[in-house]
Order: sequence, then structure tokens, then C-alpha cells
Amino acid sequence: MNLYNDNDQLMWKKHLDQYDQMIKLMGIGKNKENLAQLDELLWNNLKKNAYARFNAANGKLFITKNELINIMKWKLTRGKFRPLLKLVESNTEDSVKLYTNKALNILHKDHNKWKQALTELKYLKGIGVATASIILAVFVPEVCPFMSDEAYKSVCSDKMSYTNKEYYYLQQKLVDKANILNNADSVNEIWDTEMVGKALWVASIIST
Repeated sequence: MNLYNDNDQLMWKKHLDQYDQMIKLMGIGKNKENLAQLDELLWNNLKKNAYARFNAANGKLFITKNELINIMKWKLTRGKFRPLLKLVESNTEDSVKLYTNKALNILHKDHNKWKQALTELKYLKGIGVATASIILAVFVPEVCPFMSDEAYKSVCSDKMSYTNKEYYYLQQKLVDKANILNNADSVNEIWDTEMVGKALWVASIIST
């Protein structure tokens, strides 16, 4: 069963509620012992820490090089390994602050301009559309999900292509699904696109 084709909010919540447990179970595997910690840093700490700096540094909203490296480590640990970490590590601290500041300032002023923010993030070495989408998903999950292989394959039968065009397609499909779930007869959860994406990820992992 493809969860995306189901509009039962209880079924979606059942999958979403298993996300943390699935992350812990995956962390038992070889070389994945830090996955739960990386997941916590990403979804619970990154935005909070960035805005703490924003409030203390005259409006400078950015993420650090170390935070960017941890984002890539999370991506490679939760998903498929790709030889991208050294490329991300080759970015300077200044370049990471420069381009993430440009992107996050755009989102801070108007989250509907997320396409512009995506473009700024891709100037960083080793950061393609999928990795950039993680940052968007952390800061504006109401409009932007992470472009995971699992979410993409749930909504599109074509071979995955890591392009802006394909991300725009995925983004709209997950926005549509979040709207459907939020308009259900018995709404007991306010859904955003990344919640939809995480539920689809869980459904994919369970089915494999």
C-alpha cells in the first residue's frame, strides 16, 4: 500500500508517530550509532540555535560550517551514502555563513520565496537541491519538505532526478497532501509538508 494514496489522518499519524522509534532502530546498524543524536540536532536544535544567534547578533541569521556538516552527516546516515562529505567540509566558515545568511533572511522575510533561498544554498560546495531542501524543511516546514528518496518515490513512479523541477513537483504534492489531512473531518494534528514527508519515509522503511 502506498501511504500517499490514503487520506485517513489516523493512518498517517500512526506512521508519523513511529518516526523517532525508526530512527533509533536504524541507529543500531553499523556506522549509524549517531543517527538519533544527529536527528535531534537537526529537527529540534538547528532552527532554535540559529534564531538565538539572530537575536544576539544584530539580525544575522545563519548556520555554521559545523552545523552544515552535521546536516550532511544526517542525510548520509539516514539515507543512502554518497561521497559528498569531504566536499561540504571544503566550504569555508565565511562562505557557509554568507550563503546561509542570504537564504535564511529570504525565508525570514517571506517564506513563500523559498525558491530564491534554495538557489542561494546551492552556491555552497556539495549542496544540491536535496541537501538544500533539508535546511528549508527545518526553517519553513509548512511549505518545504526534505527531498528524500522515499517521499519522492511515494508520489512519482519515474526515476528520481535531483533537479529543481522535481523538487518543485514533490513540494506541491506534499503541500496538497498536508492540506487534505488538515481538512479531514476529525483533525487531531496540524500537518505540515515535512510531517507528511516523515510519515512517507516511515511507510517506506516499514515496507522494505
